[in-house]
Amino acid sequence: MANFKFGRCNICNLRLLRENVCTLRTCNGNHQYHVKCITNWISEGCQQCPRCRVHATLDDIKLLHVEQADNDDGDSDNELTQSTSNMTIQDPAPMESYKINVIIKDLNNVKITINDIEANITVPELKRRIEQANNTPVEQQRLTYGGKQLEDDKTLQYYNVAKSNTMVIDLVLRLKGGKE
Repeated sequence: MANFKFGRCNICNLRLLRENVCTLRTCNGNHQYHVKCITNWISEGCQQCPRCRVHATLDDIKLLHVEQADNDDGDSDNELTQSTSNMTIQDPAPMESYKINVIIKDLNNVKITINDIEANITVPELKRRIEQANNTPVEQQRLTYGGKQLEDDKTLQYYNVAKSNTMVIDLVLRLKGGKE
């Protein structure tokens, strides 16, 4: 067993404890998470490691069994430190951007294609591009991908579009209704 002090969960950024730390087999044990965090992450449809984007399933979650570490060396509890362990810690992989093709499909099956856009474009930026293409006001657009509504604070990359892939997004119009 290892004598190891853990830092923070790569998903929620809260302190990891030896009782609830796990990793993914597909990542060679280099990324640590709370068991609950990574289980929810994968169960909700993000079937990739949050750091390196390697495909992962619930079966890939591996609970780590770790001994209690000595804390008399003066190290700060806010830092991830390694005393005697054969595990390696890697810096987070940078979120590389890549270009994708986006097909916007409305309820009438009219399609608009936007080629070679960066995967790290935000949803509001995409809505502005759609407005330029078909004059649909941004505030009336509701975009869905894979059955989920695209949120304005996310990028397209967040929705796990594979490199050199085409993303088909459904456009639904928000219409005013109800009594005035």
